[in-house]
Amino acid sequence: MLIYIGGSETTVGKSSVCLGLLSAFLKLGYAPEHIGYIKPVTQCVEKQWVSDFCEANKIAHHSVGPIVFDAYFTRRFIDGEKPSSENLQKLIVDHINQFKKDKKIVVVDGVGYPAVGSFAHISNAEVAALIKAPVLYVGHPGIGHAIDKFNLDRTYFQHYDVPVIGVIYNNVEPSLYARYQDYLSRYFQKAHSEIKLYGLMPKVLELKSLQQNKQLAPLWQPFIDSFLEHIDYRQIADDFRLF
Repeated sequence: MLIYIGGSETTVGKSSVCLGLLSAFLKLGYAPEHIGYIKPVTQCVEKQWVSDFCEANKIAHHSVGPIVFDAYFTRRFIDGEKPSSENLQKLIVDHINQFKKDKKIVVVDGVGYPAVGSFAHISNAEVAALIKAPVLYVGHPGIGHAIDKFNLDRTYFQHYDVPVIGVIYNNVEPSLYARYQDYLSRYFQKAHSEIKLYGLMPKVLELKSLQQNKQLAPLWQPFIDSFLEHIDYRQIADDFRLF
């Protein structure tokens, strides 16, 4: 089972959601050796806290590469100094196919917003299509903008015949949680009954300070507890198992 994590923008919390899902699958009884985390295309080579979580829990992970978008990647691609789109696509697919062997669940972490990498035909939507992975969309919280951005981004995935199965809105201010949940739930039930709103993830207030102080391990449990409380992870596992 592949789950592709796409998002509305950079820093929306895709990797955080990946960590929450990995912890949820452990809770559901999956053995660590049957779970994997991979980020095939990235803009950041710094170690992320989801990698530390994987190491601590003996979960296989490839957090960087094989494609890294550095500051000049686009120019060099257009100038013919990078491999062709076909070769880049093959590199990604081969890498994921090798990685997913003997695993029951692989969480594939996307990069930036859906069209990142489109200049080389390795955008999130195109990669998801190549590996035949449905998408779990992570959105920035709100009401009007959150809905409009989802509809725009879903259209891009649909262009490549990639199904968006459901949505998580991340980093919600606690004071706005009930309002956002009310309006977003009613909207998706009415306008997109086939798409699941799996939940809203409230802002973890200690997250930023803990990251800045490199205190990663103490962060995991409060974040995970909140994820397991607010996100319907059992339904996610059931829905994505169908693909």
